[in-house]
Amino acid sequence: ELDRLKSEGMDIAYYSRIIVNLSYDIDDEIWTQLAQADTEGLPTLDMTNLETLYQQHQEAYAELTKALADPEQVKTIWPDDSSSESQAELYGTAVEDVNTALDNFMQAARSQADYSSSYESYTYQVSFLVDLYNSVISG
Repeated sequence: ELDRLKSEGMDIAYYSRIIVNLSYDIDDEIWTQLAQADTEGLPTLDMTNLETLYQQHQEAYAELTKALADPEQVKTIWPDDSSSESQAELYGTAVEDVNTALDNFMQAARSQADYSSSYESYTYQVSFLVDLYNSVISG
């Protein structure tokens, strides 16, 4: 599916899928570490793999933001001129919210602070983006 989206020049759909896939990888990494922790309470996370995934997310986010600003790319997803700008803006806000929530989580986890609420916010924003993607882009 990713290869098809990329080859068809559907950058908004392609980079959205990359971000969603990376969010699942980030979630898996966190839960793997939590399952292996031998402490009571919230453990300190090993940030090595999370930093790599975060960097990949930032690269995909930059590309997706660029695609959302390109009127030709927007038309591939929202061909109706009358609503394409507002639809792209709504979707862009959801993408930005995911990025902001991930930034907040990473800052908390890096500083060994309580990252539970920022993680919860991140998973909520990803869930919202997935729902929006499924209804607007792949629907």
